[in-house]
Amino acid sequence: MLRNFLLILLLINLGILAWYHWLREPYDKAPIAPSYEGLPSLTLAEDPPAEPSGARVFSMMTGEELLNAGISECRSIGPISKVDDAREAAATLRGLDFSVVRRSEPGRRFVGFWVNIAASKDRAAAEVITDALRADGVTDFYIVPTGDEQNAISLGVFSELGRAQRRLQLLSDRGFEAQVNQRYRDGEVGWLDVSGFGVDNLAISALGIDTDGLEILDRCPPR
Repeated sequence: MLRNFLLILLLINLGILAWYHWLREPYDKAPIAPSYEGLPSLTLAEDPPAEPSGARVFSMMTGEELLNAGISECRSIGPISKVDDAREAAATLRGLDFSVVRRSEPGRRFVGFWVNIAASKDRAAAEVITDALRADGVTDFYIVPTGDEQNAISLGVFSELGRAQRRLQLLSDRGFEAQVNQRYRDGEVGWLDVSGFGVDNLAISALGIDTDGLEILDRCPPR
């Protein structure tokens, strides 16, 4: 019994040996891996990137260097009619690491918020209204004598809109139809030339002042 088992095991081994040498497919018929000749070579992560040729301009230049070099990373903000507003806005911008140059040029200066009753057809009609104002205890007024607003009744010019609105509400409560207009006069107005990294994303709301009538121009004038 054991002899027959050993004989069968021997025949199995001989069969495996014969298949390995004469019957299996040789390795030289195996598929050939594709060639990668001509494809771009890989760049390892630690390899430094290739430097572009030619001069480069860095945005990390100081604001003053940008302004003096005439580089377009500069914005002009204005017109600012109040000196205090220009000073406060400049300080705010410098606190944000911008370079700021203040300058002035001819323009329309903001005077204030004018509370008034619209012009009557003549002075006599305006005096009828002023008599009614006086009878109701309102004495701080005058009739505009000349100009485009002749015979209008001025009831005060206020630097703050809130104060003008309170005056307007008082007159309305007494039955008078008044209005509020912004008043300007010709004079010097201020501009801020702002430069530095990130100035192209600057918003007027960051100035911390009344922004009515302000605009941001794309670049500063040449110096």
